[in-house]
Amino acid sequence: MRKFSFLIILFFISVFVTYSNWRVYKSYIQQSILLTAINKNDYTIVPDEIVENIEYEYPNLTVTSMPLASIKARAILDKPGRVGEALELLRKGKSIKTNLFMTESLMSDIFFAINQLDSAFYYSKIAFEGLPLNTRHFIFYFKTLAAQKEKEKMRKTYFEIKDRISSSKKEELAKFYFAGMIQFRDSLLIEESKDFLFNNKDIKNKELKILISYCINGIENSKKADSLNLKGSEFFKAKSYSQALDLFTEAIKINSLDFSFYENKLSALYEMEFFQEVYDFYKTIPDEINFSNGYIEFLTSKSLVKINQIDIACDFLKLSKNLGYPINMINYNPCNN
Repeated sequence: MRKFSFLIILFFISVFVTYSNWRVYKSYIQQSILLTAINKNDYTIVPDEIVENIEYEYPNLTVTSMPLASIKARAILDKPGRVGEALELLRKGKSIKTNLFMTESLMSDIFFAINQLDSAFYYSKIAFEGLPLNTRHFIFYFKTLAAQKEKEKMRKTYFEIKDRISSSKKEELAKFYFAGMIQFRDSLLIEESKDFLFNNKDIKNKELKILISYCINGIENSKKADSLNLKGSEFFKAKSYSQALDLFTEAIKINSLDFSFYENKLSALYEMEFFQEVYDFYKTIPDEINFSNGYIEFLTSKSLVKINQIDIACDFLKLSKNLGYPINMINYNPCNN
């Protein structure tokens, strides 16, 4: 009898363990898709079947310690009429203690979207203070500060962490800082923008470049300079170099810190065979914004050859090569080396 009872107990334990393992396995399969969506910030790649049937209670955490209830909340958030359901799931996720503060961050984003700024600020502050070097937490917290026009808190928050984050995140952080601060454009913001531009030679984020230009020159002036440069480029392509030159010159007068304007003007001078002017103009380009890949140095070298300044031309040719410009030495080699 005892043996029979033991077998019965063992059977039920086996069934429970099997069922438990099946649920965990099912969850891990779902997590592999969900974590990909999180990393790409694209939840459209998650099939509806998985969204609706996410195993978020057993287990209740992903392998990366994010509450599964919170992940389901994010997955359904963009679906019409499900904001309330998403908030309920986030409240469940909030009851699960982790050190990631993902749930609070998402709650902040939802409250911000439905214009409940006090709640958005409350949760974003918890997330930011809990994990201040997480760029996502910074962005949500900064958004609520910007909406409340907390200028000094915004500046203080940014400068407290900007040198502590990884270099790969610096441009993203700066983008949100300047986007939020442009509403308060003043002399201090202009200086901050110039400092960032001068200390970061190779800004890859196009939106950040535009925002820095807006902060330095003002939105209307920046747009006007860009428009002049665009029209100048169209004239240049049509080989109307004189008209292009005038427009590039005007663009530089309005925005003197965009290197592409200088590059375009120097190219127009070269095509017009104003070779001395090419060299003279090159010397006026501010060192702190010269982001050349060697192209304008190559044109300057060729211009100097035309006016018989071979030694200086060779210096520019060497500089062009060092900057990485691909030079065909068969077609151009005034230096005999």
